[in-house]
Amino acid sequence: MGGNCQDWDTWVEILAQRRGMGGITAETGIAFTQSLRQTTRYPDWEVLPLQRIQKDSRFLAAGLDTIADLAACEIAEAVRARQGSLQRGKGAKVTLHCIGHSMGGLVIRGALPKLFRDLIDTPFELGHYISLSSPHLGIQSSWWSPTHAWRNLCWLSAPISQQLAHLAIQDTSGRGLPYLVELSNPEGEHLPLLARFRSCTCVSLACGDALISLPSGVIHPDFVSVGPSPSSYGRPFWRLDAISSIDGPSAGEKKLQASCPSSGKFAAGLIGSKGLFSMLIGQLVHLWDLMLSFDNAARKTPMTGSETPRKYGRPLAATSRMSAVSTPKQASQLSWTISEDLTCKYPSELMEGLRTIPWRRIVAHAHHWPYARNMHVFLIGKQPEQFVEEHRMSRECIEWLVEILAE
Repeated sequence: MGGNCQDWDTWVEILAQRRGMGGITAETGIAFTQSLRQTTRYPDWEVLPLQRIQKDSRFLAAGLDTIADLAACEIAEAVRARQGSLQRGKGAKVTLHCIGHSMGGLVIRGALPKLFRDLIDTPFELGHYISLSSPHLGIQSSWWSPTHAWRNLCWLSAPISQQLAHLAIQDTSGRGLPYLVELSNPEGEHLPLLARFRSCTCVSLACGDALISLPSGVIHPDFVSVGPSPSSYGRPFWRLDAISSIDGPSAGEKKLQASCPSSGKFAAGLIGSKGLFSMLIGQLVHLWDLMLSFDNAARKTPMTGSETPRKYGRPLAATSRMSAVSTPKQASQLSWTISEDLTCKYPSELMEGLRTIPWRRIVAHAHHWPYARNMHVFLIGKQPEQFVEEHRMSRECIEWLVEILAE
């Protein structure tokens, strides 16, 4: 968990209530640790909101790579300490669950290589990875989406900090590829380690989050949010609109589908009708992209018979190998795509890499009348930035999301 202690107070409280934990204690220092004793059904847990990244994760502070290294060091120390106590007692192995909100979901992914190097002599296993409103596909959008297009100007802050440039995929790292593309390269060091988690879940709001678009948050560019009916605008509500999994719903998902307070609606997908203007604009944008693709293809040197094209994660031939010609080496060689709802612009290579991992996608819809104070923190229940009713709905939603950790 990233951020300061107060950011995760709601999650910590709900974990304690839902799991029958007791004896909560807090330690002061650079790391804030809460030891939570559980019933015999579950092992002992320690909830650790990361603190060393607090200063560097502020707006326009350090880049994602720097924050990831700090997070890896702090997590590694916590795992070693926990494993040491288990060896003196039961001799069990530490199971590490990671929950990241917003940029924190990407920081966790970036921290994995250093974490494994630091813990090479420490036995541990990965449990659940959960990202809450994290921009896995970046934060850029089409210019035809005016409420989101302002994020396309993040490159202007690059002389001050690489943080927004990393999030907007407007940076180039040492090898010439943007940081988020490197995180999603199946042949790199980050994505194979992410695949070691027992399950990977991405949760995002269907609408209302001014910072993170739905396609980027749930790693699905074809998701189109179906907004609430006009008759529901006069009252606050929340619901889980969709849960999808490559292998079908799990036991926890079936429980959510059966008991979640969703006003009788629990959609299997979010593909809905769009306005005529949005559809026309979308078709024009995709037509323009198609014309550019043909133009770029005509300018490239034809491949020989021995060269088989392949994008990250999905070979076009079963026996093909990654060739030096077909692998992007710098940002200018990436193939950019726009999501169905125009709110997310991303490199197709990034999406192809993320598709190699089975993701469980959860979409939450929340509405606070007449307006919400800060929907970006809805999935962590940050009370200081929420109205009373907004926080109550947030807590109820988190209670259902906590069930993922019980699987």
